[in-house]
Amino acid sequence: EPNRYPTNTIAYQLYIRGTFNLDERGYDEVGSMRQMAMTIDLFQQAIKADPNYAPAHAQLAFAYAWTALFIEPGKTNWAELAREEIKRSQELGPDIAETHLARALLLWSAYEGYKNEEALKELFIAKQLNPNSTHGEMVGILAHVGLDDRASQELQRGLQIDPTSQSLADLTMILPYLRVDADAWLRERQKYGNGPALLPPWYYIRKGRLDDAQKSL
Repeated sequence: EPNRYPTNTIAYQLYIRGTFNLDERGYDEVGSMRQMAMTIDLFQQAIKADPNYAPAHAQLAFAYAWTALFIEPGKTNWAELAREEIKRSQELGPDIAETHLARALLLWSAYEGYKNEEALKELFIAKQLNPNSTHGEMVGILAHVGLDDRASQELQRGLQIDPTSQSLADLTMILPYLRVDADAWLRERQKYGNGPALLPPWYYIRKGRLDDAQKSL
């Protein structure tokens, strides 16, 4: 990819360390903010060493976006910081896959109005630019919009490319849910004659009964 390797070796080393840390990102404010703060600092140091290193800007944007969505969602400044870094990385390297990954993450959120289709388009662009990208966002969005088989395929392929990825390992917990047939599950449950009037929210969502899903929630 263009601008993959900066002329400044210190910037590249910091970028690699930041990318490794980013793969171990978490989902909660208490346990994950310290890890993310270290990750953000590494990318900021890489940019300080080489201000024109586009991938570092792109990964910093992703780190900001992830923090905005999953770690400190109540603080809107993270999303704005992500937008600024997305813009900068786009200016420096328009063909950087990580820029599209960061943009997809924001699009797939309340900050941009949950634009699933646009987010998927960004992820497919990222995949074209870097076929070996193993970010789990493709899996997450495909699963959320009901494309279970494709989500499962993307997850398995990602694990083949990078079997040590912590972020992909975290996503393996959704595999059983991707393969659940809602009606088969209900028939099996009814055999034993148990269960309340309202079924789990995911059942109604799969059946398109959103009002019932809201009641269940």
